[in-house]
Amino acid sequence: MNASGLPAAALLAALSSCAAFGGGRTLNRGPELATGEGEVVFKKDGGGGTSVELRVRHLPEPEGLEPPGYAYVAWVRHHPEAAPLNLGALSRRDEAGAELKARTELDFYELFITAEAAVDAERPTGRRLLWAERD
Repeated sequence: MNASGLPAAALLAALSSCAAFGGGRTLNRGPELATGEGEVVFKKDGGGGTSVELRVRHLPEPEGLEPPGYAYVAWVRHHPEAAPLNLGALSRRDEAGAELKARTELDFYELFITAEAAVDAERPTGRRLLWAERD
């Protein structure tokens, strides 16, 4: 179950296959990643929720990280001390990039990405690798 209460499959959709970034907020990168970059676009929608479009590229395979993971998972939280909620797993677009498009009812403070052993992890176990705070 993800942050909106809907199955992750209902929230995941492919973004355009355009490899170029532009128009979003650049994600900060943690020291665990020698490579990797990304951007996120937050858009309030008419239903009171927020759509999230996330694109990353140049990430290493999650199995090669310490601790190793199976997939990259995006998390959101509405307050710095709040428990993070699983927004969904990033879908590999090709060997250089991955993406996620989701919608949440949360008015959130932060989005971050970790490498996790399961796409439906209830809590992050990996380190915060990429992140952005929302205005």
